[in-house]
Amino acid sequence: MERSACGPDTIVLENVVELLQAADLLFTSGLRCACLIVLYSSIDIMAWLFCPETEHVNSKRAFLDWVERYLLPGSRIDCSPLDVYSARCGVLHKFSAFSTLTRAGEARPVCYSWGKAERSDLEQALAEKGIEAAVVEIESLIAAVKRAVDRSFSAVSSDAEMQQLIGARGREFFGGVRQGKLREPLFPPGLPQESG
Repeated sequence: MERSACGPDTIVLENVVELLQAADLLFTSGLRCACLIVLYSSIDIMAWLFCPETEHVNSKRAFLDWVERYLLPGSRIDCSPLDVYSARCGVLHKFSAFSTLTRAGEARPVCYSWGKAERSDLEQALAEKGIEAAVVEIESLIAAVKRAVDRSFSAVSSDAEMQQLIGARGREFFGGVRQGKLREPLFPPGLPQESG
C-alpha cells in the first residue's frame, strides 16, 4: 500500500511539525540563531514541497513565491520576499545578516529582536549607525512560518494534482521508527546503502 503524504498523519506533516516544534524549543531555550536556521530551512522545505512541478528546478523562485503567497500576508514581517530570501542565505550560508544580495544592494539585511526588546529601539540604533535594515521579531517569524504552513496545506486540500505532487515529494522525506515498528526507511528507496 502506497502512503499518502498529504493526510494529517503523514510523514510530510510529521516532519514539518517536528521542525516547528524544534524552532519553538530552540527559541525558548535561548538558542535564537539555531532557531533561525531551523525556520529558514523549514521555509526552504515548504517552498520545495509546494512549488508547481514546472518550477521545481528553481529553488530561489519557489522560495520567493512561497514567501509572497503564504508567509508575508497578514504577518508582522516588514520585508520583501527578496529580503527574506537574502536573510535565509545569510543565516544558512554565512551565519550573518549579510548576503551577496545585501552587498549588491538588492535586498536589505535582516536583524532580529526578541522578548521584551522593542523593535523600534533596534531600528533606531541601526539608523543612527547608517545601516538600512529590516528588523524582524523572532517570535513574529515563528508565528508567520506556522501560519504559512497551515495556509499551504489548507490551500491544497482541494487540489488533487498538488496533493499528488506533494505526496511524491514526501516519499523522499526521511522516515523513522514509530512505536517500535519501522514505518518507513530512514533513507528514501533507491539510495545506495553503505556496505559494512
